[in-house]
Amino acid sequence: MLIYNGASLEDGGRERLASVQWSRDGQQAVLYLDGSPQALADFAAKQSFCRSDFPNFLDEGGQGWRKDSHAWNEEAIKRFEAAIYA
Repeated sequence: MLIYNGASLEDGGRERLASVQWSRDGQQAVLYLDGSPQALADFAAKQSFCRSDFPNFLDEGGQGWRKDSHAWNEEAIKRFEAAIYA
């Protein structure tokens, strides 16, 4: 997944703080940049989401990870954070 393109940021030369938060069961992880969620990987559901929704490939219909969309899912991040901070 493409998380962000530093050259496209207004302050692209500035240092960023990256962190990863895992779910309690270890089945999901979120990448935060400067405290803002940028990507979520759900290992159990074999789905991933990122704000750029890139790259996308044709669905092969197999049992692997979903490839036809990485579209950001605000509800998924809300559920993740609610479970972490509950």
